[in-house]
Amino acid sequence: MTTLEQIQQEIKTLPTAEQFSLWRDLGRELNAFSSEDEGEIDRAWDAEIKRRLDDFDSGKVSMTSLEEVDAEMNALFASHGLKRQRSFAQ
Repeated sequence: MTTLEQIQQEIKTLPTAEQFSLWRDLGRELNAFSSEDEGEIDRAWDAEIKRRLDDFDSGKVSMTSLEEVDAEMNALFASHGLKRQRSFAQ
């Protein structure tokens, strides 16, 4: 049995409240970013936003109206025999 498997088995022996506490704490650890990570993420998003705006400005991509997207979604749902619950262009 690997160390991971041993840990998993030990976790199963904990009371439910302690298991939830452990999962909550692990989740926080996994979602915690250092300020350096956050800066890198911000720079990556800035570059992506700039790339998308440049693509639009150069004519490489174009906008699609909400009405067009809505009609395409309705058609897609209908092609599967479904009706959308909500339409944005109402």
